[in-house]
Amino acid sequence: MAETKHVHKLRRRRYQNGTAVFFCVGDDCTFKIGTEFSLGKKTICWRCGEPFNLTPYSLTLAKPHCEACHKHKSSETIQEIRTEPLRLEKIDETLEELRERAEKLVRVDEIEL
Repeated sequence: MAETKHVHKLRRRRYQNGTAVFFCVGDDCTFKIGTEFSLGKKTICWRCGEPFNLTPYSLTLAKPHCEACHKHKSSETIQEIRTEPLRLEKIDETLEELRERAEKLVRVDEIEL
């Protein structure tokens, strides 16, 4: 049987004894590699289907995906904050709260003197 070269689409499998391996999910491919040896190997992204090299983060995933497909939780909330327009009422409320807190601090300092 002639083997054709291809980029493996790897999936991680953990066994009961604690060892983990990546194996190719291709129909005719029997490729397996230990997770400790797979850093930097080329694989196909499970989300976009483009080839990429495995990173330390993608080694922790059962179905590894590339950095372009990775969605950071903090980036979504930062993006929401950036796109939300500032309301003048909210700014005025915050300024009033800060003024009140500053006045309380000044009053406490005067009592202790």
